[in-house]
Amino acid sequence: MAIYIPIEKVFENELYVEYIFAKDRLDEDEGLCGRLRVNKSDGHIDLIHPLLSPDADAVFARVAYKIKKHLKSGELSDKTCWAT
Repeated sequence: MAIYIPIEKVFENELYVEYIFAKDRLDEDEGLCGRLRVNKSDGHIDLIHPLLSPDADAVFARVAYKIKKHLKSGELSDKTCWAT
């Protein structure tokens, strides 16, 4: 079974970056997106709004892993995804 989780930057300032994420497609108007915040100075990731899904924890773990890979490479992309 394929997994696709789109991830999109929605806010950035000098201290942190916020991303939304969802299963299959992003639709913030429908309230189906999760939201996280990345602290730029230490890389800490906080879940601001959980994804409303039975596997929300697994989805968040995948998104956090992907964002940490980008942070480690020195790049916080505007759009990325987790796909398997």
